[in-house]
Amino acid sequence: MISATNSTSSLMSLYYTMYSQDPTLMDVVNINSLSTMLQPLESATSDPSGSNSSTATASTDALSSVWNSLNLLNTQATPFLTTDDSNVFNQMTTTSSDSSNVTATTSPGATLASYSVGVSQLADTQETTGSTLSANGTTLSNGLGAPTTYTFNISTNGGSTTPIALTVNPGDTNCTVMQNMADAINAASNSGVSAQVLSSQDAFGNLKSTMLLDATNTGTDNGFTITDASGNLAAIAGLGNSPTIAAQDASLTVDGVAMDSQSNNVAIDDGNVTLNLYGQTSKNASVSVTADTSGITDQVQSFIQQYNSTIQSLSQNSPYIDPNISDDLTSFASENSFDLQNIGITVNSDNTLTLDQNTFQSSLSTDPTDTMNLISGPAGLIANAGSVAQNAVTEPLEALSSGVSLTSPDGSSVGLFSSVSPSLQYQMNNSLLNMSFNTSGSFYDTYV
Repeated sequence: MISATNSTSSLMSLYYTMYSQDPTLMDVVNINSLSTMLQPLESATSDPSGSNSSTATASTDALSSVWNSLNLLNTQATPFLTTDDSNVFNQMTTTSSDSSNVTATTSPGATLASYSVGVSQLADTQETTGSTLSANGTTLSNGLGAPTTYTFNISTNGGSTTPIALTVNPGDTNCTVMQNMADAINAASNSGVSAQVLSSQDAFGNLKSTMLLDATNTGTDNGFTITDASGNLAAIAGLGNSPTIAAQDASLTVDGVAMDSQSNNVAIDDGNVTLNLYGQTSKNASVSVTADTSGITDQVQSFIQQYNSTIQSLSQNSPYIDPNISDDLTSFASENSFDLQNIGITVNSDNTLTLDQNTFQSSLSTDPTDTMNLISGPAGLIANAGSVAQNAVTEPLEALSSGVSLTSPDGSSVGLFSSVSPSLQYQMNNSLLNMSFNTSGSFYDTYV
């Protein structure tokens, strides 16, 4: 590490080191030139005003700002680089020529395809209406001298049976008993049936109560029957009546192949596409699964915004940052600007990027594979930028700096780039110090 407490001692120390390594250098180096170059170092590190502290703070702030920007860039790049179905380019969207009767949803892994769908029947739930009784009458508790427990079974066509038990007290009104029956059915969450009590009035203003039962799911497997197990409460309440609406399956064709479904949500393409049925179609609907070019474009735009922000951060903090980071980050775009331009991405003179969304979406539609490879393939724009960002943020913060430092009078370490102008850096590295010894690298690689 060079101590720049004063130019004379620094100069003599530097010359002594150089001479001990290779005496012939004394014939090459002009001491006056070297002294002139070291003067800014002395002023940068011996200023009693406290500028060293400010410089060190500025350097730390610069490193932190660039690190944060690179970290955000790494985060933006990650969804493009995953190898599973969550990759940005696996986003799908669907369209339907008859969206009032049939639509589709997709999950990751769906196949890009178009389907011809005809719907002749929707799946439906069974509905059973019980007997209508006087709300204030006691038909359901008639003859009871003490609280009595009744049991009835709910059996579905799918093979499940759920017993329901409740107690009826002497004098309970029909409305009360029906409500207790409905509550008991609804409390049995696995029965496959929901119940409610409907209230009405007859022509004379008398209150009436009726139980209404509905299967909780569509399809013939979810049709149900109710039978008494002890007593005859269910029969008197009319729960064993014939269905008002019978359970039924959906009937449809997909690309000419007939299908039945218990549900109006029909899975195809190994479960990666779901057809959602809302009504009968008068003619086959065309349902297409395509790449979500709009969603993909939005995420590419977000990446480019962060890419540009990172480029600007590197530029603004360049006196403190290893220039190789900026070079590595922008190398792919610079070397592939023509191909990027063809898909709607312009490389600007300051190395930032501009996205023409219409051109990019058109490229996604007409040439999705090449577009994806250029953006996020193993050697693509985002793969390159993501790799640079990831490598940078996984290293210590100091790794972003030039790696060259000075010792100020108070003993603090100050980055050389924070003290020397870019023109002086170039001058020192190229005019004076770019002398190769038997080891590799510049003078600073050898002596600093």
